[in-house]
Amino acid sequence: SQEIFTDIVGRRNSLQLRADIVNVGNFLNKDWGTGQRILGGNGQILTNPGVDTQGRATYRLKIVNQKFIDKTFEQTAGRSDVFEIQLGVRYNFN
Repeated sequence: SQEIFTDIVGRRNSLQLRADIVNVGNFLNKDWGTGQRILGGNGQILTNPGVDTQGRATYRLKIVNQKFIDKTFEQTAGRSDVFEIQLGVRYNFN
């Protein structure tokens, strides 16, 4: 914040300017400060469709959008994943 002041009719008046940056990491680099979640929604990348002839469980990759997943994580796209700059102005008079 920065304060600018002057005396008007013998009284001090000031103007305060303020800038706040939320998620500074993302402000510096678009790949910093972003979140990730496990692809597929419920946190499971493997499915258990059944057992083999010897009674052992068989697993396979989960299918998302009619294809097998090819990566574990995807970036989230929420408000907390981007930077925000908040500007404020305040006038103080006495």
